[in-house]
Amino acid sequence: MGKTTNFRFNYGGGLKGLPDQLGISLEQAFEINRAYSRAYPMIESFAEKSALEAFRNGYVEALFGRLP
Repeated sequence: MGKTTNFRFNYGGGLKGLPDQLGISLEQAFEINRAYSRAYPMIESFAEKSALEAFRNGYVEALFGRLP
């Protein structure tokens, strides 16, 4: 459950499909999202920055500047 959640939130999967993938309710998925956001607040800003960068440049760089 943790690995699936981590990959979805870090790579833009978000909540869509998480309940089906994990076999949980939508309410449980929202609670997982809230807990994840509290524990890792920097992930949301990094994901937003990466999405904007991808839109502008057509690619993104890893956290430390390397191309994935």
